[in-house]
Amino acid sequence: MYGSPCLNFSPIGNRNEALGNGNHLTAIPLKFPEGHPQCIKSKKKQSHKFETMVIKNLENKIKLVGIVCTAFLVGCILISVSSIWTARTMVADAHKKVYVLDGNVPILVSQTTMDETLDVEAKSHVEMFHHYFFTLPPDDKYIRYTMEKAMYLVDETGLAQYNTLKEKGFYSNIMGTSAVFSIFCDSIKFDREKMEFTYYGRQRIERRSNILMRELVTAGQLKRVPRTENNPHGLLIVNWRTLLNKDIEQKTKNNY
Repeated sequence: MYGSPCLNFSPIGNRNEALGNGNHLTAIPLKFPEGHPQCIKSKKKQSHKFETMVIKNLENKIKLVGIVCTAFLVGCILISVSSIWTARTMVADAHKKVYVLDGNVPILVSQTTMDETLDVEAKSHVEMFHHYFFTLPPDDKYIRYTMEKAMYLVDETGLAQYNTLKEKGFYSNIMGTSAVFSIFCDSIKFDREKMEFTYYGRQRIERRSNILMRELVTAGQLKRVPRTENNPHGLLIVNWRTLLNKDIEQKTKNNY
């Protein structure tokens, strides 16, 4: 038994006896036994072709799987990044929105950064300090209270002026004469580039017999510090000094 035959084709006939138009030759299959070298060679060729096709198919599928996985990974990364960015933006926008109560009615207000409101906060800080420092009724407890509040807003230059006035008996004289000191702010010039300010104001001194008006001009710089309960603006006055402090008007009281 030789097994299944191996087929091969061989042309037969005379070239001059070609069929049809004389351009074709007739081929007939030749049968070889299973172990014949020609049959083995033919099977090897077929096997090699099949293996080559399988390898190419595997390579194409591997490339396709790689492309799909890469695209999926890139898509996941893009979705994750966009989700995180959207969430951060929403949280940041939510933090900028604050509700305040006007009676029982909530009102939506927007939060701003310090750079946007620096001019307003700087002038408010300077005015607050001068109000505490120069508003002096004949009450030693109230004077100590206002001076303590003022010292939270200024550096050692403010404390030095307070100690100088105290050593000269300035505050004791207020108590002895029952004088009332009050301050009025005319204007404040602020240079946000140099963080420098100039304060222009008038001080009213009311005594038993007269009322004296004085012109007051001071200057200094501002330094950023953390906001606290005692320093709500987050600013500190440094190098504070008095440039002008002179009488401008005096009125005598009518005694009845």
